[in-house]
Amino acid sequence: MTRDEYESRIAELKTRYPYLFAGSHIGHHLPPGWLSLFSELCAQIDGALAEEERPHVYFAQIKEKLGGLRAYLNIAPLRVDILGDAENAGISGYVGEGETPSLFKRLSPLIHAAEEESYRTCIFCGTAGRLRREDRSWVLTLCDQHEACTYHHFDAAFELVTDPERDLVPPTMEEVAAIFLADRMMFRDLGVLHLGVLPPAARVAPYRLVLTLAEAEASQVSDVLLAATPRVRWPLDATTLEHLAVYADRPKAGDVSWIF
Repeated sequence: MTRDEYESRIAELKTRYPYLFAGSHIGHHLPPGWLSLFSELCAQIDGALAEEERPHVYFAQIKEKLGGLRAYLNIAPLRVDILGDAENAGISGYVGEGETPSLFKRLSPLIHAAEEESYRTCIFCGTAGRLRREDRSWVLTLCDQHEACTYHHFDAAFELVTDPERDLVPPTMEEVAAIFLADRMMFRDLGVLHLGVLPPAARVAPYRLVLTLAEAEASQVSDVLLAATPRVRWPLDATTLEHLAVYADRPKAGDVSWIF
């Protein structure tokens, strides 16, 4: 899906159900992977409302929160979400009653069903997913293909990560080596004696560079960082010096593939 296609589908929804987007709101941010289920939600809400009720119902906010869809209607009571952990289930629900409780009672099952479906739908591509929260500071609903992706990837490679048919295949070790070998003299000028590559630590994770520097001063390391990190893109960042290792002498090969 391209950004233009995404924007076009959002525009179609606003044209088909203008009243749902016409009121005052604090943000309508719908992840691409949830476009289909949100479109179905709009159709269900529209079908559940009488003609005279429609001008009084709209989305006050649309967003992802704690890995799931949140589509807040203006007539809904205050919503509270508290993330749980391994020992506590967490809290999610409404507090009090809105101005039109009978109307919201009619629509809330539709909202709830869409939220539940979002926890089974990848936020990027719309295929089957699950909530991922292991060993990370954030939670998102992701498929196996996009399990290592974050919001950064929407900015870096929107078309790539929103297409379920596109496999996220990084460059091979040989391709990475060829790129850095071609820039060997530039890195030599920066005081790099030897440069090697470690394979990615996880799927969609970058290659890790290992350096032998003439002098491991902070300014020199910074210069190498600036020179090396944008070298390989696919179009995501494919190399990183986040796990920079500096050796006084070139170590044995081990897991490192030494380029020069």
